[in-house]
Amino acid sequence: MLKNLFVFFFALQSLAHSADAQTPKQIIIETQTLDLIFDAIENADADTLVVFDVDDVLVYATDQLLQARHKTQLNKIIATLAQKYSRTEIEDLSSTAILQHNMSLVTAEIFNIFDILKEKNIPYIALTAAQTGQLGQIESQEEWRINHLKSLGFDFEKSFPQLETFKFSDLPSKKDRRRVPIFKDGILFSCDIPKGVVLQAFLRMAKLKFKNIIFIDDLKENHDSVADYCVKNNIQFLGFHYTAAHKMHDQSPFNHKRVQLQIDTLIQERRWLSDAEADAILKMNTHY
Repeated sequence: MLKNLFVFFFALQSLAHSADAQTPKQIIIETQTLDLIFDAIENADADTLVVFDVDDVLVYATDQLLQARHKTQLNKIIATLAQKYSRTEIEDLSSTAILQHNMSLVTAEIFNIFDILKEKNIPYIALTAAQTGQLGQIESQEEWRINHLKSLGFDFEKSFPQLETFKFSDLPSKKDRRRVPIFKDGILFSCDIPKGVVLQAFLRMAKLKFKNIIFIDDLKENHDSVADYCVKNNIQFLGFHYTAAHKMHDQSPFNHKRVQLQIDTLIQERRWLSDAEADAILKMNTHY
């Protein structure tokens, strides 16, 4: 912690000293707590934009298969299913899992940061890699995500209320060209396009300029993407590689039996079993 504090205060000094310099600073600090983020927000002003990731920063999936550390296994399962089922069927199954799986807060302390931002009138948005458009039973993935976050206490709607919903049609997703980034109710959906590219498009569309950006995300590649944009546009960048959710993930070996039961039940009954529900069934059934 002492090392992180030293790095942090050095970062603040560097940013302050470089405010009028030709070369902008880009500083990324890894942390598992909000302490340094609180300090940064306390020292920020209205010339700063604070950008929050969503998954594994604000909320995280409680079931092992749906956690970020098992994304490779999930993609393999989807690829296997795609050999047997149509895209429409895959999307219907995916939407069922999305609608029924559980998400938890990474920490309720994050709401104190939003209180400070509102008190100091510091602008902020959410920037998520999530997809947009219809998916199976979900008419609008962005609308569903906005409402889901509101149900957990996160409301970005007051961020830039003057801005209407905007689709970045010139930036289609490489994974699915039907999907394009969207800004809606204070949340920017990047559709897995590099976050720096989408943030740049948003700020250009909204005609917004900031001297500083504080970026909170759990993935290093997202920091690199946004930092690259900031350097090229003379914006000071302070990134917090926030990994608190990673220690909350299920650290046990990947449970193939449980996942097989979850997938079988999803296909046969259109029902997503939580890890706890699946484990309880497995205790009584040796079939798997």
